[in-house]
Amino acid sequence: MSLDFYFSPFLPWWGIVGFFIVGFLATITEIVKKIRGGIPRLLTVILLVFLASGPKINTESRLLKPDIVVVIVDKTKSQTVGRRAEIRDKALSSILNNAKHFSTLELRIVTVESTHADGSYLLKALSESIKKIPRNQYSGAILLTDGQVHDTTVADKFPGPIHVLLTGEPGEYDRRLDILNSPNYGIVGDPVTIKYSLIEKRHSIKGKIHKENSTAVPVKIRVDGKVVEHNQATIGQSYEFKFRPNHPGLNIVEIQAETAPEEISNKNNRNFIGIKAIRDRLQVLLISGKPHSGERTWRNLLKSDPSIDLIHFTILRPPEKDDFTPLNELALISFPVDELFGKKIDKFDLIIFDRYMVRDVLPPSYIRNINKKVQGGGALLLAVGPEFAGPRSLAKTPLSEVLPVMMTAKVHVGSFKPSVTKIGHKHPITSQLSADSTNLVWGSWFRQIEVIPNEGQVLMKGIDELPLLIVSRVGNGRVGVLASDHIWLWSRGYEGGGPHDKLIKRLSHWLMQEPELEEERIKGRVEDKKLIIERHSLSREIITLKVTSPSGVVLESRQTPNVKGKLEFEIKMPERGVYRVDDGKNKVLIPVGELNPIELRDLTSGPTKLLSLVSNSGGSFHWLKHKDIMLRRVNSESKYFGEGWIGFPKRNAYVVGGIIENHLLLGIPLAALIFLFLGVSWWREGR
Repeated sequence: MSLDFYFSPFLPWWGIVGFFIVGFLATITEIVKKIRGGIPRLLTVILLVFLASGPKINTESRLLKPDIVVVIVDKTKSQTVGRRAEIRDKALSSILNNAKHFSTLELRIVTVESTHADGSYLLKALSESIKKIPRNQYSGAILLTDGQVHDTTVADKFPGPIHVLLTGEPGEYDRRLDILNSPNYGIVGDPVTIKYSLIEKRHSIKGKIHKENSTAVPVKIRVDGKVVEHNQATIGQSYEFKFRPNHPGLNIVEIQAETAPEEISNKNNRNFIGIKAIRDRLQVLLISGKPHSGERTWRNLLKSDPSIDLIHFTILRPPEKDDFTPLNELALISFPVDELFGKKIDKFDLIIFDRYMVRDVLPPSYIRNINKKVQGGGALLLAVGPEFAGPRSLAKTPLSEVLPVMMTAKVHVGSFKPSVTKIGHKHPITSQLSADSTNLVWGSWFRQIEVIPNEGQVLMKGIDELPLLIVSRVGNGRVGVLASDHIWLWSRGYEGGGPHDKLIKRLSHWLMQEPELEEERIKGRVEDKKLIIERHSLSREIITLKVTSPSGVVLESRQTPNVKGKLEFEIKMPERGVYRVDDGKNKVLIPVGELNPIELRDLTSGPTKLLSLVSNSGGSFHWLKHKDIMLRRVNSESKYFGEGWIGFPKRNAYVVGGIIENHLLLGIPLAALIFLFLGVSWWREGR
């Protein structure tokens, strides 16, 4: 309640002042002349002036508003270490119960669960909460955390004390593996260097960091889940690991140090490094046996691929042709057989024979070099024409050892529309052709060479259901045969054409072992807060997926792939980190979010990161493990903390509930006073 005295005059102030001056001078004159009754008349004038000025008192009823304390509850990853989560929840329950004893104190609970790429944003959550609170009601904040806060630059000073209740334990010991330097990108086959070191430390009660000495620590290094190196690392020294990415795409390197018996957690003893490797332009050798309509189609498509360097030779004049033209008059170059198939054959990622006919150009010894190249991991593609069915077919050379087909000496001529086989709808080369094509029916071809597959998969069929596209694995390499030379009709748009560009590109890259085009593959993606794991297969057998989360939780799923050879497994609200997926044949690592969250780099609990902020706010630090913290209400000028308690200033904010207006000296009391003074005046005059 509050009283407010003020005047509300019945007459203009100039009239009231004039009446007072006249009355005052008249009565003072009487008093000076010692005329009886002067003093009572002066009091009557004063009383009348006071009455005319309208004195009033307002009685204001006030409703106190509660002071608000923001409680930030840290539920980020570092709180899963040891008993921190248990200690935090127990302290929160105690604070809530304690706050019930204060009718003018309100707690606003804010939970911080997700972590940003660059750490835990507790102070951002606090700052946003304070913005929603009237400034005259904010009384302070409580942070239930382990001290791992990464946004201390959000505000230099908050308008109230910040008390930090630490959920860890003084003097915690931790060993961690730090990555000092690592590239984000690399080139397949070129060396990549990663620099790392081991650090051990312990926080004291005062927040100072003590480094610990240690003997050599065993370190294990994996690339894509496979152990490639063991090392002994001394604490505080830096080391280098060099490796060559062996496939394009993400190469995940894992460096793991042995866990110390007394450390609080081994979650930061391991570091993942993701290096995206690219190929340094694939080298493709295209040999056209003769000029023909489809030659330019192959050349243009391969040249348009920015990841391919193409070398193209067309045999225009075979050695056996002798028309007595002098060599110095020929505008041709000799075919560099020894250079291509002897000295530099290992430099080519893919060799393509386009309607090649066996002549005296390529001796059997060089063909055997091609066989060795394929079996060692190379790629070979044959786009055959009528020559393949004749006596000079490549199928009659040592190359037959790696070919997935046998010749029949038959050439079929007639209109047919190429189509994808049942297994072709599952294979990554041809599974997307129909989906990517704007035409439901592709244009016709008019010639197909009959072949008999002896291994591999038939992905496309042609006239009379005969095999049209056959692919196979040979040793570490791959071979493909396209049993027609009429793919150029699609490129010319005949009868609407067809997906010739996608077919040739996907076929070429599959032959060169592009990971995204593997038949048996596992890949993952994050979509709508879900981790979706896709398993592609050519078979319909039941597949068991074993998925291990970053925290070590193992999930299993047994499914049969659908007709397109795909199955999916979903994980809602996935953890940040690296998931390990194993189907019995393939093991892959799938990163979700940051590979190494900054939240887990330093797991020791302590006040170091918040010292300046808390000190400037007038707040305090308290370890929760061995004691409960009590709440107190204090004056703004008082100390805000003490042993076992934290205080919050009283803001005394209020809202006005109502106002009652009271007039002074009205009614009977005022009339009685006036008549009393007038009576005394008359009585004095009559004596």
